[in-house]
Amino acid sequence: MKTKIHYTNSLADLMSVAPAIANETIHESCSERYSLVSTRRIAETMIRDGWTLMGGKQGGTRKEGMRNFTRHSVLLSRPDLEDGDLGVKPYIQFLNAHAGRGSAQARIGLYRGACANEIMFDAMLEVKCRTRHTGNAEEGILHAISLVAAKMPETLRQARDWSKFSTKMDERVELAEAGLAARFGESRSKWAVDAEAVLSNWRRAEDRNYDLWTTLNVVQENILRPFRKGAINEETGKRIPFRSVSAIDTLARVNVALVKKAEEIVGLVS
Repeated sequence: MKTKIHYTNSLADLMSVAPAIANETIHESCSERYSLVSTRRIAETMIRDGWTLMGGKQGGTRKEGMRNFTRHSVLLSRPDLEDGDLGVKPYIQFLNAHAGRGSAQARIGLYRGACANEIMFDAMLEVKCRTRHTGNAEEGILHAISLVAAKMPETLRQARDWSKFSTKMDERVELAEAGLAARFGESRSKWAVDAEAVLSNWRRAEDRNYDLWTTLNVVQENILRPFRKGAINEETGKRIPFRSVSAIDTLARVNVALVKKAEEIVGLVS
């Protein structure tokens, strides 16, 4: 899934650009045991229960006739849990597909509203659920989402704790290198930028802080959103591509690596 998030509070608007969300059928290749999980009904139920739609997206496909069945996601937030001091709001990302591949998933994220260009900072991806499309799947998914959502206050507390944790230079370098390895691979010759560049590119005044939460967000944004041309690979003599990332799998991989390293940094001190 490589398309950008479409931000909207209107489910009808979202479904107009991501038709798989509105689809009420499963692909003909699915087995008889495969149950339809209606993303539209899941979203509508959550909205009735007090959630606010933030947006969503739909992945592309090269297979003919698969547009209404491909992987897609919706983002829903809880306005009552927004943290004004951190400038973030927690949200649930619900991922689904109607093609019989994989499972429905729900993850917690934190959206940082400080960015004028609306970059998603879903840095807390360690809390997630997976529910199979069998039996009464929608009821099971809504229950699983409620269990995941119960972790939102804990996720916010963790972010607040990290905002009070002052980092040392070597810790910031470790964090940046963990994210770069997740994005570009372990071989440093394939990195489009180095840790020093990632840590020294501040896009806004409030980013010039060295607490763990701010550093995590600066590193994440600079790894996922290019701020200069990629470096030259000394082995090939060619410039390494440095492009924006919107693919869900890559976003998750980078975020998981950053969260894990941040937890290690805090754990070594506490």
